[in-house]
Amino acid sequence: MEHPPGKSSPVRRPRPANVNNRSRVLRPATKKSHRGLWGGALLLLLLAAGAAVLCFWPESEFEKCRNAAEAGDVKAMLELAECYELGDGVEEDDEKAIEWYRQAADSGSSAAMRSLADNYRKGDLGLKKDNRKAINWLRKAAAAGDNYALFTLGDLYARGDGVDKNMTEAVKCWSSAAYGGDRDAMCNLGICYTRGWGTIQDAGEAVRWFKSAAEEGHRSSQNNLGCLCLIGQNVAKAMYWWQKAAENGDSNAMLHLAECYLDGLGIARNVHEGAMWLERSARKENPLAMQRLGKCYMSGIGVRQDINEANRWFDAAAIYRKVPEYELIKSFW
Repeated sequence: MEHPPGKSSPVRRPRPANVNNRSRVLRPATKKSHRGLWGGALLLLLLAAGAAVLCFWPESEFEKCRNAAEAGDVKAMLELAECYELGDGVEEDDEKAIEWYRQAADSGSSAAMRSLADNYRKGDLGLKKDNRKAINWLRKAAAAGDNYALFTLGDLYARGDGVDKNMTEAVKCWSSAAYGGDRDAMCNLGICYTRGWGTIQDAGEAVRWFKSAAEEGHRSSQNNLGCLCLIGQNVAKAMYWWQKAAENGDSNAMLHLAECYLDGLGIARNVHEGAMWLERSARKENPLAMQRLGKCYMSGIGVRQDINEANRWFDAAAIYRKVPEYELIKSFW
């Protein structure tokens, strides 16, 4: 049996990519090509002289993108901005990146608005850090119906980060994002209806939003839906959703399944299966699972009795904070 794991960094929502990375492969010349041999020799001379060699897009491809942007193609504007930001096909140029992000944003690109918001927040691309401008650009993206911006703005209102804390506004943002198909927003909206945060307490609406996200594989919503089913005395349905969430990696659902097997709740008692789910949950740094697993080792329930292993899990549990049920999902900000 392995020892308890070390603490890992928290997972955040990833920042969505806007364009694919374009890599180009330079192929070596063959012996049949005299031009290739001369080109190779020249390249070696340049390297020997300490010259920097850059890998560019074919000129016609980059020019095509730039010409399209200059002709008013919004998608090309965003693409060109990212090329200048990343040095993809052209030398990095922060000033030109911001220039094209602004043009794309002014032309209605919500992705460009989000990029400007993020760069103002971090003070990147030569911009002075300015939280007010960051929030303004995020609001513009949200007003344009961008689900990612709506979710993030709701998160900022919920935490009071850069804006006054306002759960009512958070619920409005998450509601718009949820109707747009954002599963994290659906989950947060379900939590708000469960707790009565920023809206009325409504179990029916909570189930509706949890189920919408759960049916699309959202593990936190699957676990939360299982909890509501248990409150409604439907143990079989609770077990169904916890099984789904546990298989998707939710540590709270793993803990719930373990407790059902250990206590014989809604299923035949199976202490070995319960201990297995406890350990899976504990290795995902769930302190309640760590504590109960320690008790199993102390008493030899479902595992071989081992006092030292029990104490190791008790010690590990003291390091981690309890992850509550119905915890709001946070944005990358």
